[in-house]
Amino acid sequence: MSRIFCVLTLFLCLFPSVAAGKDKVSFFAKVKCDRPVVNRGDSCLVSVILYGTSPFFYMDEAPLLTVRNAKVRKLNVRRELTVRKIVEGGRVYYIQVGAQYAITPLKAETLEIPSVKFKGKFRIYDRLPGPFDSFYGVRSSFREREAKAVSTKIKIPVREKPLRSTQEAFRSGLSVF
Repeated sequence: MSRIFCVLTLFLCLFPSVAAGKDKVSFFAKVKCDRPVVNRGDSCLVSVILYGTSPFFYMDEAPLLTVRNAKVRKLNVRRELTVRKIVEGGRVYYIQVGAQYAITPLKAETLEIPSVKFKGKFRIYDRLPGPFDSFYGVRSSFREREAKAVSTKIKIPVREKPLRSTQEAFRSGLSVF
């Protein structure tokens, strides 16, 4: 009887620490550009992608970006349509596009995209919802956790727009002279 009591006491003492470890949410952001090098005057798409180990519940609105020597236009993104589940580095992540910007460089120099800060809420489910739970009115129990993420700064090289050659001008059908 004392052995069962000891095992039961040990289990009850260890269970809260195991549950506390499950509540931890890993949340980070990555900034990606659609081109490795951008020509001056051409625009490029810069996306901020959010990664989380639990499903996203709420994300703050993306901030406006200011980039030196460039025009920045924030694009409207329906975030709920961009949620995906991926495996990266042996871990499962929920990803979502946090913001997208169209950036047009005005000068031929390296653009530095500043870090972007996000704050969000995540839901950690005690039990995953089953296929018939909504039919029978079973409510899923969950806990909400807040987390913050800051993306890293990235640099995008900008070069001068290449000049058209004479052959390209003749092929286009426009008059050269």
